[in-house]
Amino acid sequence: IRAGLVDSQGHVVCRSSVPTLPQRGLAPVLDSMATLCRSVAGNRWSSVRACGIGLPGRIWSSAAPAWIRDVVRDTNFPRSSYAGQCGLHGAFGLPILGPRREVLGVLEFFSASIRKPDEELLSLLADLGNQIGQYLVRRRAEEAVLETERRYADLIRFAQEQNIDIPVTL
Repeated sequence: IRAGLVDSQGHVVCRSSVPTLPQRGLAPVLDSMATLCRSVAGNRWSSVRACGIGLPGRIWSSAAPAWIRDVVRDTNFPRSSYAGQCGLHGAFGLPILGPRREVLGVLEFFSASIRKPDEELLSLLADLGNQIGQYLVRRRAEEAVLETERRYADLIRFAQEQNIDIPVTL
């Protein structure tokens, strides 16, 4: 699984890749996604794909899930030779959408098998992308409130240290 997130100005800010195996379950994936969400502020994506190029570009430009039967043979998949070396063929991805249907990030999933598109799975994952987007928006809002509270506490502490009276009205 590969994931990428964008900041409030729409710039790609971080990317994470997690190999998953069926016997390991989802715990490593969820742990990696939690780490990814915590690291958004400090990391930059080394290369940003142009809109519409490759699987993440398709998803970003359409704000919709996308499926590639075989990435090795896909003409719009710049990493096809690397995928072939790794034994990857099937791929699909989904957008992580914000409340105004803006793309906050992209999740990509890869398989060693060539697979036909599964519309039911894509629909289910699109709903999951919406839920992840709602979580990210709430999380960012919570972090903004905490930052505001921290600044207010610093201001009050400074005022007390300087013996400055700040009138408080309720």
